[in-house]
Amino acid sequence: MLAVRRETSYTPDFTNNLLNFVNLTGTQYLNDTLLLSGNAYYRRLKTDAGNGNVNDSYLDDTYEGPPLDCTDPAASLAAMAYCLPGQDANSSLLQNSRGFSLQLTESSDVFGWSNQAILGAEYIDSDDTFSQFYQYGGLAPDRSLVYLPSPYNGQKVISVNGSNKISGIYLTDTLSPTAWLHLQFSARYNRNTETLDGYSIDTDVADDDFGLPTALNGKHTFSRLNPAFGFTITPNDALTFYASRR
Repeated sequence: MLAVRRETSYTPDFTNNLLNFVNLTGTQYLNDTLLLSGNAYYRRLKTDAGNGNVNDSYLDDTYEGPPLDCTDPAASLAAMAYCLPGQDANSSLLQNSRGFSLQLTESSDVFGWSNQAILGAEYIDSDDTFSQFYQYGGLAPDRSLVYLPSPYNGQKVISVNGSNKISGIYLTDTLSPTAWLHLQFSARYNRNTETLDGYSIDTDVADDDFGLPTALNGKHTFSRLNPAFGFTITPNDALTFYASRR
């Protein structure tokens, strides 16, 4: 198909993104070697998408469900999903996230060696809302959908709300015994909590559960401590060696 005309749209798809983002940062020296820095942000992303498809179920020879009458496809959801050649999958996703972080950087020498120690903490809270619905109909010459009016058309097949809360604290230290040797030590602790609440509709016409919802629910927590250490060798300005273990 690409050899015929690369510009042709064989499945008319579109995606529209609208992003609002606000970020605030600040720094303040508490003394000659101690720096306090902070960051706060809010992010809102709205994504609307439409995917034009040739209906996979259209008069499928391998269909094993109950007999369907295609003389009036608008009579039922099953008839539309089986008898009509066109299907549009339209979705909407709304993502809201906000977070903040604080960090202390200490650059005092240790044992007469250059040293930089960093202690920080951050928190991120996000929530997502996703929905998808199917529309059925015929296909125009450009493969766009010719919508079939029916009280059964425009079925919502997925509706999910989710949230993600992440908190973390970290410590890192870089000690430089010489101008060419730098030792790094670090550790970070993260705790993530994920929640999910919604449903998904069975869209396979041949299934006994066709048109019925399945719950999409869950709450999961994950926490982990990640230590690491390594070293950097800089024999000159043009050459650097680095090794680490996490």
